[in-house]
Amino acid sequence: KNEVGCDPCMYQVAGLTKGKEYFVRVYAYNSLGYSIDPGLPKPRSLAPKTAPDPPNSVGISPKSDTAIQVIFPPVADDGGAKVSKYKIEWNAMGYSAGMQSMNQEADTLLYSTNNVQSITLSGESDDVDGTFRIAFGGHYTEEISVSSTAHDVKIALESLPTIG
Repeated sequence: KNEVGCDPCMYQVAGLTKGKEYFVRVYAYNSLGYSIDPGLPKPRSLAPKTAPDPPNSVGISPKSDTAIQVIFPPVADDGGAKVSKYKIEWNAMGYSAGMQSMNQEADTLLYSTNNVQSITLSGESDDVDGTFRIAFGGHYTEEISVSSTAHDVKIALESLPTIG
């Protein structure tokens, strides 16, 4: 039994087990007592969940003269929800990314949390096409077209709860 005021009307239920379903109901109270019936949320139950841990012990080995094999075990912590897929990237930044910052180890260049990442697009004519996303503080923008204006990028950034 937890009694809370209403400024704002919310209560954080802590100490739960990730992935286990919990049911909630809410009664109102005034000087005459508690409401007869509770308020019930939709959905009726919910399990606390987080993003999964990354795969560990990722390995690569040659498979043929034109292929490599990526090997990794299932994640140790699925975040309370079954992992439905994995994303595997290769040559995500290419050789020129390694030349941008010679003082860094190669494996820190792709997703460095401490440095600003820069990608330069160029083309012989007006033929550059595609999208990108910006991540900050664990949140990601929707896909942004490479032809977006600075104002469009500003709006996308402001939509992130960690910035906006």
